[in-house]
Amino acid sequence: MRVSVIFTTLFAALFVLALPLAQRDDSEPSLSLRSDNVLSGEGIFYGRALTEAQKAAKAARGVTHKAVGSSRTRDQVKNDRKTKKNNRAAKVVNAKAKLEANKAIAKADPHKAKGLKTMTHEEKIKKKAKVEFSAGASRRLNDMGLHGKNRKAAKKFQKKMMMNEMKKKGATKGIVVSTLHTGGTVKEEKNHITAQFHDAGGEYIKSSWVDKTGKTREGEKHQHHVYPNDNAKIPSVWTNAVDASNNRKIAAEEAKKNEKSAVAKAIGNLKKKLRINTPEAEAKKLQRAAKKAKEAGTSS
Repeated sequence: MRVSVIFTTLFAALFVLALPLAQRDDSEPSLSLRSDNVLSGEGIFYGRALTEAQKAAKAARGVTHKAVGSSRTRDQVKNDRKTKKNNRAAKVVNAKAKLEANKAIAKADPHKAKGLKTMTHEEKIKKKAKVEFSAGASRRLNDMGLHGKNRKAAKKFQKKMMMNEMKKKGATKGIVVSTLHTGGTVKEEKNHITAQFHDAGGEYIKSSWVDKTGKTREGEKHQHHVYPNDNAKIPSVWTNAVDASNNRKIAAEEAKKNEKSAVAKAIGNLKKKLRINTPEAEAKKLQRAAKKAKEAGTSS
């Protein structure tokens, strides 16, 4: 009897001690032993062992999760391989499409194919435009003593003048017939270049001008006058060369004039000398002497 009473008392005491722990677990999670995702919600506490049924359930869930994880990994690998394969195929297709597109662009606009901005009509003309100096214009540069850097500077300024005019006229080629000068056919004409222009088809661009009467006339040999801008400063290289050339011309003309005068004088002296020594001149001299002697005898 005493044994049963003791056993009953101990069982009741253990029950009383276990009850607060269960209640504290429901209200204070911090006192419980937290499980992983597999054992979540099982309420395993310190000091409490799993039953055989719980161990079996846990093992079953572990196997299931492992199987699911393995299956997911294989599917992912399979999908990754498939994705990579599709990406490689797409790259090949895109590369071919890009190549064909670039060929089409290059055919339509070579400038754009190089990744540059598409040129306007004016830019195309400027890129294709060329300025040439005629043989006469080159000779004048030589006569002006322009060589090396000075020659390049003089030509650069006049090429810029030509390019500006070609842009207005839509010309792709310009020829400097005569470099910058004043006068010409019209003596009072201001500083200008005499030039010819060609269009994209190689044809001359005709010129015209208005005479003093206001009548429009067609230019000779398709020649145009190109004037510098009013605010354009003519390079000192050119103005100095013009002044030096003009001074040389004046000196040459003066020397030529003096030489011509000296030659004329020498020829006159020679002719005079020749006249004195000719038989005719000697006969006339004798006649004059006889006439003077006769006049002297009559007077005496």
